[in-house]
Amino acid sequence: MGSRARAWAPLVVGAIVAACAHSEGPPVSQTTTTGSGFWMGDPGTELRGSAQPIEPSPPDLSDPAHPANRIANEACERMVDCAQIGQGRPYTTEQACRAGARRHVADQLARTSCPEGIDDARLTDCMTAVRFAPCTPGLDAVERVPACAGERLCAR
Repeated sequence: MGSRARAWAPLVVGAIVAACAHSEGPPVSQTTTTGSGFWMGDPGTELRGSAQPIEPSPPDLSDPAHPANRIANEACERMVDCAQIGQGRPYTTEQACRAGARRHVADQLARTSCPEGIDDARLTDCMTAVRFAPCTPGLDAVERVPACAGERLCAR
């Protein structure tokens, strides 16, 4: 290799390295934080942007033995028996039924004032009535079942 080529070699290598180090696009790995709608502010404060408040479920509602879960399970089993779960029906899956019915029943129980709690025998009567209710629309609205309505579930 001639002396002239040896003189230019470091410059050419430097130019190639500099060209490779330059990138036109964003970095390959980039984390972007957005306003995802998760709001942990103080109750009663104004929401920012599109954030929605997160209302956690009561801790015991995750327990399968919770009355809302037990009643919802019976309601959804009945809806399966009555062919009310699937495409074009109130719930497309049993899982969706259980989640929706559990929320509905939990709301109903929260509106019911039972100072002594829920009576287990009355809860069993309610679940039996739901399990054998007529195949009519709205089986997940268990407050329509007389054995489950209002204070009927309350211990006395």
